[in-house]
Amino acid sequence: VRSVCQKVYDIHSPDFFICSEVNVIHGTAQFVDNHTILIDGTDLLTADKFIIATGSTPKIPPIKGIHDIEYLTADTFFSYDELPHSMIIIGAGPLGTELAAALNRLGVKVTLIMKYGVILPTFDFELVELLMAILSDEGVTIRCNVEARVVETQQDGSIALHCVNKYGATETYYADSLFLATNRRARTQELNLPVTGIKTFHRGIIVNEYMQTTANNIFACGDVVGQYILSRVAYYQARIAVHN
Repeated sequence: VRSVCQKVYDIHSPDFFICSEVNVIHGTAQFVDNHTILIDGTDLLTADKFIIATGSTPKIPPIKGIHDIEYLTADTFFSYDELPHSMIIIGAGPLGTELAAALNRLGVKVTLIMKYGVILPTFDFELVELLMAILSDEGVTIRCNVEARVVETQQDGSIALHCVNKYGATETYYADSLFLATNRRARTQELNLPVTGIKTFHRGIIVNEYMQTTANNIFACGDVVGQYILSRVAYYQARIAVHN
């Protein structure tokens, strides 16, 4: 995985952009108005048009005790050098399901927790049923209609996750590690979007079919739009935004 990431970085690193006569500025930007951004609170930069592609961060679910333990997300998991013996994955969307399948085949004992009735709830139901059967046969423990409520660290360092099922009964699962594959939050908090007139909704920035925001000269693409949190979609949206 790290090798693949490095190959991507080698092509799209800051050095690549500098060689392509693209000016790369490192810093935190926020809008002053529709044509001006303030970088790190000191430097002003103006432009006719902008593209916002600030991505997303993990949205941590309101589980009691979650901030008292060391949990994993997609942003931190691949920095670890060793796989755990066992893992609880909360969230069975594309990320959680894919990770469960992969880690199980690498020898990790996986428990997949989903608060809805099936995994991958937005996918074709017949295919989802087939996939659930395959994953179960391969050894993945799948628990649907189960909501995580409390998490705590055991004396031996393992994690205990207390859940409630659809009947109101408590279920507890134990593992060496916990992975949060829940929703992600658009990274817009530091941008000062209200001064631009850009409208947002609970998942991110609102755009039209041209990836144009409600501010005519500002476009947005990728996770910050909040439509589909997938890299292929972000790439496609970026092409549309740049073209327009």
